[in-house]
Amino acid sequence: MRKMLGIAALSAALAVGYGATQEKPAADKYDVPTQITARFSAGRTPFVTSTGLEEVVQTEDIDFTKPFDLVTDRYRLVRDEDNIVSTAFGKYVGSLPIKFLLFDWDAGSTPDAERAKAALAILENDKAIKDVTVRLGHNRALYDTWRLFTDEKITERNNIVARIVLGLPTTLITEPLAEISRSDYYNPITQTIALYSNIEAVGAHELGHHKDYQRWSNDWAYAFTSAFPPVKLYKEYVASRNANDMLPGDDQGQVARYLLPAFLTYLVAGWALSRKILQKRTLTVHDDIHPLEDRVTKRFELLHFLHDKFRPHADVDKMKEHERPKVHYAETARHFAHQNIMLLSAIGAYSAASDIGQWAATGAFAAGMLASDYICDVVGDRLMPYTHERQCMMTRRVAKKAYDAAGYVANAIRLRYSHPPSIELPQIE
Repeated sequence: MRKMLGIAALSAALAVGYGATQEKPAADKYDVPTQITARFSAGRTPFVTSTGLEEVVQTEDIDFTKPFDLVTDRYRLVRDEDNIVSTAFGKYVGSLPIKFLLFDWDAGSTPDAERAKAALAILENDKAIKDVTVRLGHNRALYDTWRLFTDEKITERNNIVARIVLGLPTTLITEPLAEISRSDYYNPITQTIALYSNIEAVGAHELGHHKDYQRWSNDWAYAFTSAFPPVKLYKEYVASRNANDMLPGDDQGQVARYLLPAFLTYLVAGWALSRKILQKRTLTVHDDIHPLEDRVTKRFELLHFLHDKFRPHADVDKMKEHERPKVHYAETARHFAHQNIMLLSAIGAYSAASDIGQWAATGAFAAGMLASDYICDVVGDRLMPYTHERQCMMTRRVAKKAYDAAGYVANAIRLRYSHPPSIELPQIE
């Protein structure tokens, strides 16, 4: 019942958001150059092979409804067809979740001629975009896997370990799954974008990810940190901000219409993770070695080992919702805000010190994170202490009082039975 109410509330919120942010009608509003200097182009006449020679491509000669391959010094834009099984299944079944989330049938559909032209216009007009491959309506997982080890622009930015550990799972697992669900994605290790949605803002958002990654000297470190919710939220925000800058004025309303609901899903996921972390801490608070136990176990290694080995640890993931510890919303908000403030403070310190040098920027990043972590803890402990910390403090106080009481009793017994032998004094006559 609680989950159904949550889904109903989310649906109502999305409906209100969609009503307040209407989609702009598609129109021929993107400034596409009349001609493009390309190194290689296919799918038009004349056909030019990859000889390194340049050719001038007239954009009016490009049939954006058919497959084409356009390669310049900064980007590669290629349109092709996926196999009929994944296209049919993904368009009508696999993409239903993203269609529901964005409330648009064009989500997960192949970009039409107008959206393909919009992607070309963004690539041409934003000179900061470079070294990216944009695929319209398809992906090539095996070919992109081969590029991991042969493309010089990829190998220069990411070492072999990163390309194996992060690159292979992404190209061989994530990309086929994205093909089935027709989900737009950016693969930072191969610097490849796949666009399945017939929505301009979605394509601009993925290009915004690429611009964000290009600020760094490599891709793997920034990609690895995506496992942490604060970094994920930050990256999605930057990509949407970049998308807003790329889109013309008439299409900037799409950022709120499409990208804001998608960003909210990351907020919900981060909130849920903070709540689960606090639930686990509440369950395991009694697993700590309290002072009374510590006085015994620190002198007996076997007892210490048995304490950690056989004391039962509850698993919140295996518990039903009503069995999990109750966590106050304010505590979840504190944890969620704490993690994001740490990240933003560290990034701000890094940016401020980046002109001094790499070592100074790295030190500023660590200092910003540690300082903000300490401040958040001090303020949070005063305004909203965690339940598990209050329980831990109470348990420790009780344990200390019990230990002190036991000490008093032991001391009384010792005094009672350890008096020195009495000495008989001589009587004075």
